[in-house]
Parts: sequence; structure tokens; C-alpha cells
Amino acid sequence: MSDAGLPVEQAVALASLPQRLGGVLVDGLLTSMVVVVPLLFGVIRFDDVQELRIPPGWAAALLVFAAVYTIVPTALFGQTAGKLAVGTRVVVDGEGGLPGWRRSVVRWLVSEGLGQLPVLGLVVSLVVVGSILLDPRRRGLHDKAAGTVVVRS
Repeated sequence: MSDAGLPVEQAVALASLPQRLGGVLVDGLLTSMVVVVPLLFGVIRFDDVQELRIPPGWAAALLVFAAVYTIVPTALFGQTAGKLAVGTRVVVDGEGGLPGWRRSVVRWLVSEGLGQLPVLGLVVSLVVVGSILLDPRRRGLHDKAAGTVVVRS
């Protein structure tokens, strides 16, 4: 419940589908710079990226960066740079507070962590997107697993 005594989704507006998509696109562009910069400096070869032959050390570093980029600001502020840019934030469903560390890790693991696995990752990604499109409150599988909802800030 919110301070006004209304359920959180009535006290604040849910994020729209365009906002959710926009936030993902902004975050995707920002996190892709971690690959683009090493490509520009010749540290990673384009052919290796294109053929998914990134050296294991770089692959691990990219995964850790993606996790930190998403988990830390979500836990501390309820939003990544992409969510800030489009005016949304992640809150605890039914309470409205910050998601904290556990919920932020669960959201990331379901939406992005599992998304890195061969075959299963594609299925999980499709289920996450499908659940956002089909759920009346626009909660993805990762939101349901973590007990969160994305609202307008």
C-alpha cells in the first residue's frame, strides 16, 4: 500500500510499453560500449565477436559489467541509466519501496543472466518479453520472480 492508502499501482502509474522498450534500448546502447571500445582499439577482433568467439576472460568481464551496471543502480536507486532516461523505476510490488539487493539480483538473473545460456537463454528472453506484453500490469517474468513492478518515476 502507498502512503495514500491506495494500492501502489493506483497511487503511481505503471510504466508504458514504449517506456519499458526505451529503457531497454538506452541500457543496451550504453552496455554495448563495453564491446565497442575494445573493438575500436583492436583489443577484440570484430570477426571474433561476430562468430561469438570472444576470449573467455573478456566474456566473463562483459558479464560482470552487465550485472554490475544493472544490479547496483536498481538496488540503490530503483533505476538504471536507461530507466532514468525514460522516466521509470523499479519498485517492490504492493509496497512501492526500492527493490534492494536480493530482488535486483533475481531480476537480473532471470532477465539477463539466464538469457546468456545457449538455447535456454532465447526461451527465457522470449518468455520475459511475452509476459510483459501479456500481463495487464506489464510485469515480466523477472518482475514476477523478484516481486517487483516498473512504474513511472
